[in-house]
Amino acid sequence: MRKDLAAAIVALGTGLFAMGASAAEYSGFYIGAGVGKTGIQISDEEVGLDFDADDTAFKAFAGYQFNRYFAVEMGYFDGGAHSDEIEGIDLSVDTSGLTASVVGMLPIGDVFSLYGKLGMASYDAKVTASFQGFSESEKASEDDTLYGVGAMFDIGERFQLRAEYEVINIDDGDFNMLSVNGVYKFGS
Repeated sequence: MRKDLAAAIVALGTGLFAMGASAAEYSGFYIGAGVGKTGIQISDEEVGLDFDADDTAFKAFAGYQFNRYFAVEMGYFDGGAHSDEIEGIDLSVDTSGLTASVVGMLPIGDVFSLYGKLGMASYDAKVTASFQGFSESEKASEDDTLYGVGAMFDIGERFQLRAEYEVINIDDGDFNMLSVNGVYKFGS
């Protein structure tokens, strides 16, 4: 019994040491940029609003990866200009904002990983309504929860490709972004 316990402790210690050694080669700062498609769905039955539109979006981000399993990330996104016509009124919603999130990664092999992220988004939205030559705009700033999932593929030691789906929970709806991103890693 003691031999089994001692063997388990040695195996655990060796595993933790190996994990720490491999974690060092995956740590460091990184920057990235991406392009994708965003969608906004807003529904409010009280006022009869059912807005659903999409557009092209861009984003830039930077982060620090502590090891193969954990990183923190901040970013900027330009969500595009979403337009929809509701009962003869042209509505347009322009969005942009900042994000901060924690990223948890699950390596599958040496070059491929799945990941999830959870954080906050602080964004500005400009809503414009146009009807028969008249136009009215209103701006709003909000802070909401951000979550997402993705897959990353390492290309050499410094470059990475990511495919990502993110959602921001907005009042009475969702803002989502599906993007392809390139990442440059500064760390060792």
